[in-house]
Amino acid sequence: MYGATIGRVAILAEPAVTNQAVCGCTPFEGIYNRYLFNFLLSQRERFHNAGEGGAQPNISKVKILAFPFPLPPFAEQQRIVAKVDELMALCDRLEAQEKERETRHAALARASLSRFADAPTPANLTFLFHKSYTISPADLRKSILTLAVQGKLVESDPAEQTPEALLEQMKKLRQQLVDEKKIRKPPDLLPVSEDELPFSIHDSWRWVRWGHICDWITYGFTRPMSHVKNGPPIVTAKNVQDGFMTFENAHRASPIEFAALNPKDLPRKGDILITKDGTIGRAALVETDEPFCINQSVAVLWLESCLLYRPFLLMVIRSPFGQDPIWEAAEGMAIKHLSITDFGRMILPIPPFGEQRRIVAKVDELMALVDELETQLATSRTTAAKLLNAILGQLTG
Repeated sequence: MYGATIGRVAILAEPAVTNQAVCGCTPFEGIYNRYLFNFLLSQRERFHNAGEGGAQPNISKVKILAFPFPLPPFAEQQRIVAKVDELMALCDRLEAQEKERETRHAALARASLSRFADAPTPANLTFLFHKSYTISPADLRKSILTLAVQGKLVESDPAEQTPEALLEQMKKLRQQLVDEKKIRKPPDLLPVSEDELPFSIHDSWRWVRWGHICDWITYGFTRPMSHVKNGPPIVTAKNVQDGFMTFENAHRASPIEFAALNPKDLPRKGDILITKDGTIGRAALVETDEPFCINQSVAVLWLESCLLYRPFLLMVIRSPFGQDPIWEAAEGMAIKHLSITDFGRMILPIPPFGEQRRIVAKVDELMALVDELETQLATSRTTAAKLLNAILGQLTG
């Protein structure tokens, strides 16, 4: 009768007394106690919804006594209980079979993911959605991104130039922007050491830190800003979704206050946004020329001097490789916080530019196939649910 346990029922197997948290029901003659038990069990949600109170809701004895109760003849009560027992026994057997099937499916899934990792082709991806078992599309997407970051989705071309020349050119461009006072001087960071490397990469790839390839990593204004009907959008964490940015439901800044913001803090087309407070780690590429600002819940990776393929960088952040260290570095209990200084020290692998583009193209191809297979899977599950309901209808009809 109290709290989250409102509506739990049981049949006593021995004499007992109860405290005020439990209501005892002694059936009259002509009422089968197991029939009453099944009825009360079926009404638990109604009893729970009838509870009153704040942190510790309760349902009164008066309300319990007032609940209407469908009473068939005693012999029919017994037949109903017998049918329920029969169907519950069937459910128990089906549940046991389902657990055994899930165990086998897990083993098949691991083997299939291993096969896909060895040869990440569309044919092997389709195999993962075999009709006799399925792998979670979410897990499969993570697997694809992991393989992409590790350089296992496409072949490396020995003829392609290693990233050294690009990285050196980027360093010079960044210094030029600093000399022209267009950006602040980025912090000095140590080179990536051997003991930091989580996996081996192809000889043509190179490890860098995010701070090595960004002109600057900063976050938006912290002071309150007036909201107006028409003005530049204020992008907060809710506007940065997984892989895209939206101005939908965004507040609008006062044009006067917007003009007073430091231009060096404003994102521009080609930069990457990443959420840093609350729902940390969501990232999106800025693909609009429309001026906007960000608040303190969003960080911007300035990439004006970056000559790397932006979609590849976005893919790295969204991958398990990019997300895991973000969450490991997160601080705070109720609300998580990501330090942009910590993020700047995090590492990522850089392949040759042409390979960056091929990797993203292959990921897009495989993700589109996963979307298609997921739709087929959802359709088949809907059909299976309808079939199960039809069978249950025949059993109880």
